[in-house]
Amino acid sequence: YSFFITKDMKVDLESQELKGTLPILYVFIARADKSITNVTFGSLNGNGAFQEYAPGKTGGGSPGVRIKYTDNQSGNSQTLYYFTTDISDGGIHSNPGFLKFCQHFGVGSSLLKSSSYLLFESGFGTIRNFILDRSRLIVQDDAGIPLDYFSRDKWNIRLFGNYIGPIEIFKQHYQPKLQDLYAQSNPPPLEFNFGYRWNYKESNLMVIQRN
Repeated sequence: YSFFITKDMKVDLESQELKGTLPILYVFIARADKSITNVTFGSLNGNGAFQEYAPGKTGGGSPGVRIKYTDNQSGNSQTLYYFTTDISDGGIHSNPGFLKFCQHFGVGSSLLKSSSYLLFESGFGTIRNFILDRSRLIVQDDAGIPLDYFSRDKWNIRLFGNYIGPIEIFKQHYQPKLQDLYAQSNPPPLEFNFGYRWNYKESNLMVIQRN
C-alpha cells in the first residue's frame, strides 16, 4: 500500500521498540541520502512561533519537532518541521498557531496524498482555502481538493494515470467531472502507485499550477 491507515498507526506505532512517527521520518531522510544534524522538540504558540522545549518539559499549542539535515551530495542544509495538530475548522479556531506558522513561509507548493477526502467536507473549509490561496503548485490525488474548486482561468491542470473513482469506503466522493476530464485528456500513465489505489495502473495524480 502507498498510504497509512490512521487507526492502525495508533496501534502499530506504539507497539514497537522505536515508537511514534519520528523513526519513520529518520528512515526516509536517510534513504534520500541526507544526514541529520540536529533534532529539536518544541511546540507552536498562538502566534505561530516554534518554541523549543526545556529539558524534560513539554508545552501546549501544537507539539512538533524540527529536524535539520544536509544533503550528502551537495552539502546544502534544509529543515523539516513535523507537527501534531487539528486542521479542522474548529481545531484551527481554537489553536491558530499552525496556520500562522505556515503563513510565515509565504506562497509555496503543496502535496496532498491519501488525505481521507477531508477537504471535501464543509468542516475543513479554512485549511482548504488556505492551501488554495497560498499555493502556486498543488500535487495531489483525487482525495485532495475537489476539482470544482479549481477554475480553469486560474489553474492549469495536468493529469496522470487513471481515475476510476474512490475505493469503497470513500465512494461517496466520486467526481463525475474528474472522470470526464480524464476521458477527454488521455493523460500519460503513472509508473508508480499513488494514493489509495495500490495498483499503479489504477492510480491518479494531478499537478495543478496557478496560471
